[in-house]
Amino acid sequence: MQSRNPGRMSALALGIGTGVLGGLLALLPAHAGPPTPVAKAGPVSYHKQIWPILQAHCQGCHQPASPGGHLAVTTYALFKKGGEHGPAFAPGKPEASIVLDHLTGKASLMPKGGPPLPDAEIALFRRWIAEGAQDDTPVEKDPIDADHPPVYTTPPVLTALAFSPDGRTLAVSGYREVLLHRADGSGLIARLVGKSHILESLAYSPDGRLLAAVGGAPARFGEVQFWDTATHKLVNAVQIGYDTLFGASFAPDGKELAFGGADNSARVITVPEGKQILKFDNHSDWVFATAFSMDSKDLLTASRDQAVKLTVVDSGSFIDDLNTHASALRSLVRNPAPAAAFTQTGPRRFHLAFARDLRRDFDGAPASIHIKGDGATDKGEIAFPLKVPALDITLPDAIKDGTYAVSVAPDKAPSGPDADPPRLFLGSLIVADGGKTLRLQADEILCGGADGIPRLYQVFRTEARTMNMEDHNLIRTFPRQSDPITALAFSPDGAQVAVATEGPKVTLYRISDGKRLASLSGHQGAIYAVAFRPDGAQIATGGFDGQVRLYDLPSGRLIKAFVPVPLRKRAPEHTASRALSDRPGAK
Repeated sequence: MQSRNPGRMSALALGIGTGVLGGLLALLPAHAGPPTPVAKAGPVSYHKQIWPILQAHCQGCHQPASPGGHLAVTTYALFKKGGEHGPAFAPGKPEASIVLDHLTGKASLMPKGGPPLPDAEIALFRRWIAEGAQDDTPVEKDPIDADHPPVYTTPPVLTALAFSPDGRTLAVSGYREVLLHRADGSGLIARLVGKSHILESLAYSPDGRLLAAVGGAPARFGEVQFWDTATHKLVNAVQIGYDTLFGASFAPDGKELAFGGADNSARVITVPEGKQILKFDNHSDWVFATAFSMDSKDLLTASRDQAVKLTVVDSGSFIDDLNTHASALRSLVRNPAPAAAFTQTGPRRFHLAFARDLRRDFDGAPASIHIKGDGATDKGEIAFPLKVPALDITLPDAIKDGTYAVSVAPDKAPSGPDADPPRLFLGSLIVADGGKTLRLQADEILCGGADGIPRLYQVFRTEARTMNMEDHNLIRTFPRQSDPITALAFSPDGAQVAVATEGPKVTLYRISDGKRLASLSGHQGAIYAVAFRPDGAQIATGGFDGQVRLYDLPSGRLIKAFVPVPLRKRAPEHTASRALSDRPGAK
């Protein structure tokens, strides 16, 4: 499950709408900016005088996410450590401090590309260094911790949900915490309190031993938390970048975690050490969702720049844009269950063992396996009658080395100009060595965003890209929703998908033909999170009204609705206000 909402910007964490914020900014004078720290008698203060200058003029190019010259100035410790030329300053020795060489133009003049600092501000740096360059940043005591959890007087907006792999626990995002509930909503199990004000994404490791919580404090830091699901203890917390993180996904082998960010990048880190092994910067806008390929070797990312990109994890090599850019994207999910297991049984021969009776995907109609692609032959399809639970296929000589799409389709397709033929994607078949080597990559993803259209794609290209921007990887589109898409989820067997929007409804569709199966109603406002229980018998939703709702499947009947946080009538100090997590899109 992944929930994305591009309206959830860092400034909006205080409940300010984009239009209102833009209007306020428009009223400011063009030259408005941070006030110049005033020189005072007595020692120069790093916190009150030096840090505001660094923040206003230097932090944009010198931060951990983009450390120009390997220098970051976002904390005293990082500033003192310096960059590629050594420490930034030598306490007590202004003449030996590199930062002054750059500020005065003795070395390359900084700030780069901007006007030099006023002489009065350079003098502050000189005095501060001469006086010993002390750090007087105040140490603030955090009033919220495991022994003093958040206090709620109203339900917070719910941004993330996740069922544990064993189906016994439902993790729910709150303000600065993850709340663990019994999966049937019968009671609270534990509260996992951390530093992040907003948790945008929750994901269990494949073995269920770890829970990853990804979010941050808007405009301050991004954070990944790893929690031990047996002890409910924090295993590791890693702060990354200087804004909120989104769209966490574990690699199928459980060794790595991917996520996106407001710095237009996606990252992959080791689990649970948090060591960064990939930072992908090819997007031009916020990255809201990530997913690994089934073999954990490739990373898929979806962004507000409208692109779904495919990247090799080990090398960081960018492979392709999967889609034709049509809409700002908020959510991307990979189908968790291939429809068939693939085994090569000999030269030009392979065996498909089906995970379910695929005839049900076509309402029992006769169907066939289709193999289609460019390869080294003319375009065309070769069909084999579908047999379940298993089918052995021998490739004819016409199938040369190349990549082919393998799918299932009914023998009698619907007629009419608007008919969308049913088709179930099985994978991309790679034929090599004259047919002696065969491989099936069964990955498919669903993405959606601002235009309200869910789109299903195969991950690996089977037809050559041209300058005409054909959407070759597109398998099918689903009906346009009445509101922008905020969250998507595949059913555990991969046969259905749930689509959540900024409107008060979640709709379930069948993957093979796009048929609507159920509508889940009862919400009061936008929905930001949706998750199937691992047995596929229930689905959970959450969003603006702060309630978790559990629905029966396949009927779509509401079983239970509950507020996942404890509520108090009176708001003592440090109450977690709803304003801290308000989201646009409420109806």
